[in-house]
Amino acid sequence: MSHMFAAPPPDIEYNQHVENDPEFPRACKFTQLVSGLGGASLFLPILKYFLDNTSPTALLFHVLVALAIAVVPASILLVYFFRGLVWYNIRTTVPNPSPFFGVFIAGISLTVAGSMNRFVAYGPLFFWALPPAVVIWLAMIFTTDEFKSYTRLDIGNMGAILFTCYVFSFGALISSNCVFDTNAPRVFPTTITEKKITENKDYEKTYRLYFTPVPGLEDNEKEVHASFYRAVEINDTIRFNLKEGIWGHPWYYLEPLK
Repeated sequence: MSHMFAAPPPDIEYNQHVENDPEFPRACKFTQLVSGLGGASLFLPILKYFLDNTSPTALLFHVLVALAIAVVPASILLVYFFRGLVWYNIRTTVPNPSPFFGVFIAGISLTVAGSMNRFVAYGPLFFWALPPAVVIWLAMIFTTDEFKSYTRLDIGNMGAILFTCYVFSFGALISSNCVFDTNAPRVFPTTITEKKITENKDYEKTYRLYFTPVPGLEDNEKEVHASFYRAVEINDTIRFNLKEGIWGHPWYYLEPLK
């Protein structure tokens, strides 16, 4: 990330005079708007925490996920329409506004919130996040002239942006796969056989439930939220709700049998 704040190479020093462009104030306002959308996504992990034990149905959560995902296409369009005025790159030595932090924050927020979902298998998610990340990265590279010199600095910046695109792609994948999955779940009743609380060296507690076998599930124990752990007892029957996911990545959530 240190490349992001390095001095610009000589061939792009002309950008130091962009304040004189009549479109510059408008470019700054739109950049602030897009960055604001990224900033709003910081509420996603908080909202998801309170929706942890159920399929997320809160309208505000859905809207924030959609807005966070919209940050990247909005940034690409912004850089394209204000070409030369708005950069993906961030430099303290030039005045060009950048939506980069909005993209980065949206990616981190989507990843943190999405990781609270429970997937049957996590491995394929890391692979399937790569193709969209590359597509997003190529769209960014081809909508700006800021990397045209291919200097070491440019290559370093492009690498940093590719990493950011992957974080965003992964977060968008694991969040949207569950949030926008409107299919009815397959429900498997299962009985709790054991409850266990473990504590690490930092005194952080982990709550786990053990239950009778569920079809299609390799193990018979899962980590749960503290409130859910306290709401059930051994020999209680709970519902294991399995959903296919909008992108075909199965996920699940647990519910007490009322």
